Amino acid sequence: MKNQSIINWISEDEKDPENGINVLTYSPQNNGGIGITINYHSDGIYRFLETGKENKFPISHWAYLPDAPEDDFL
Repeated sequence: MKNQSIINWISEDEKDPENGINVLTYSPQNNGGIGITINYHSDGIYRFLETGKENKFPISHWAYLPDAPEDDFL
């Protein structure tokens, strides 16, 4: 089965995220592997959501976070 992506990755070269939002980020060089993390974007800086520290890995792409799942159990 072919891998299918539901994430629409946006190149850093094409567009920056709006200020003050959380986004997924893709870093192709992250300690010898790749890194996909949730970061807060503000004034051109990506910060790790969990710690608030600046993400200094080279980010090549970002994506909007998906909507939360609908809860049919309520």
